Amino acid sequence: MRYAKSLFNFTGDISYITSSLPASLKGQWKHAIGWICILPLLDILSAYWLYVLIIVLQNEHVVIRGITFNRDKFTTIFIVIGVITALRQLVEYFSIKASKHFTQQVFQLFSMRLLEKYMQMSWQSFSSENRSARMKNVTETALNYSYSFQIVLNLINACCTFVLIGIAILFKMPLLIISLILTSLISVLISRLYLKQKLYDASDKHEISQKNFFQHVYELFNFNREINIYKANQFFLKRTGNNLDSLGKAKVELSILPHIPRLVLELIITLSLTGILLFITHQHAYSYQNLIASLATIAVLTRRMLPSISLFLSSYTELYGSKMNARIVQDELENGVAQKPLMPDDNLPVQTLIRLDNISFGYESGHTLIHHFSYDINVGDTVAITGPTGTGKSSLIMLCGGILQPTKGNIFISTSLHTAEKAITYVSQEVFLLNQSVLANICFGNDNMNEPQAWEALKMAKLDGFISGLPNGIYTEIGDNGTLFSGGQRQRLSIARALYQKPRVLLLDEATAALDETTEKEVMTNILAYMSSGAVLFITHRNQTAEMFSNKTITLN
Repeated sequence: MRYAKSLFNFTGDISYITSSLPASLKGQWKHAIGWICILPLLDILSAYWLYVLIIVLQNEHVVIRGITFNRDKFTTIFIVIGVITALRQLVEYFSIKASKHFTQQVFQLFSMRLLEKYMQMSWQSFSSENRSARMKNVTETALNYSYSFQIVLNLINACCTFVLIGIAILFKMPLLIISLILTSLISVLISRLYLKQKLYDASDKHEISQKNFFQHVYELFNFNREINIYKANQFFLKRTGNNLDSLGKAKVELSILPHIPRLVLELIITLSLTGILLFITHQHAYSYQNLIASLATIAVLTRRMLPSISLFLSSYTELYGSKMNARIVQDELENGVAQKPLMPDDNLPVQTLIRLDNISFGYESGHTLIHHFSYDINVGDTVAITGPTGTGKSSLIMLCGGILQPTKGNIFISTSLHTAEKAITYVSQEVFLLNQSVLANICFGNDNMNEPQAWEALKMAKLDGFISGLPNGIYTEIGDNGTLFSGGQRQRLSIARALYQKPRVLLLDEATAALDETTEKEVMTNILAYMSSGAVLFITHRNQTAEMFSNKTITLN
């Protein structure tokens, strides 16, 4: 009883994999299953008419629904077989097309769901896992999860073929089908008892190695300059190579293990078939003509049936890895804290844009960076945020922008900020640029790019002269994360991007740190003039900058 329960436990795994299938794809799922179920029926029909053909070729006759088929009906029999064969191939084509289209739809759907989930996460939740792992989930894990449905289709196909063709064979040679059932059960039992743990271990090893490989490659690409400066090429390449070696071994093991039950099955079936045929011949259970026709029919049906048994066994052993990918995707979709929008407050004074109401914040439990802080940011404010490193300056800026949420207290915004589409813009310490044109980077997230408005933003960021001198001007491709630009130019391009949106509140997190004093003064002067009807919050470690450009100061200790 324990073995029987273990043996058919795979139905629970199948239910788990298919449980998250959305209603929009259930029609396609049933469609794919439908094509699969038709195939074995056509195989049985084809084998039956082959039996009729062989009987007729031996000068015998067969009566089907009152119609006698003999040598005079040979052409009719041949046409029927041809039509059935062509129909079967057509059905198989549509079956393959339906299953491949369905799995691709599953991949696209869950890849987009993961992307949407990550984009809607709060910054704390999103940054709790490294980005390479997130990228792996959106690409590799989502793709493997979509393949899980192909594995389930393979199992349904194998079971349907085995049952329907098995019933057909049972009427002709019961000993043969009994032998096939017993050998299949033995092979499944071997797979379950001796390969299950090895497959589990290989799947776990593969998941860990693949995650590490993505992380190592991500680090190689992002720290290329540092690795070369520190002459650490061999260290990082060796580490990545070792990880790739582990990943390769896990992939090989996962590829080999599913074939072991098939090899055992084919050995047992070959010996069993030989013994059964010898027994039938010795017992003279069939006439010579009927024996030849029956053997030919059985051979055709078995040719379809044996691959289905092998497919079942290989898919059965792959099921655990598929369930693991399904669990990862579903866990990612269910977990994580969503980003909360800033709350509008109709009762705020007309001049108040943002109100910090007794807020506290900390990244770790028991370690609070900001304690019970209250502050109003009004129209015309230019607030310098100063203080030693690690006191929460960047966190305060991100709290004002709604990127972070306070652990205590509330942040309210005016209704004018709430109704505006891009009322708050933010320039971070780390500048991230698109591998596209200057114009695309400035008009970030806008389909309708306003070139004159982009030039105006570049002028305020004191970058218009440099861009004008580029070979293609504002349409020049800037390279991966702006590798063709200097640090100061990248910062100013990021500032131009923020100003292009025409914000009411501009948040600058050390956005001018890479600029010389003269350029910083010119850029900040332009920003303050442009934002006179709004508010600017900026972080700086330069006391002179804070004194020169702010009318309010927040000092964090």
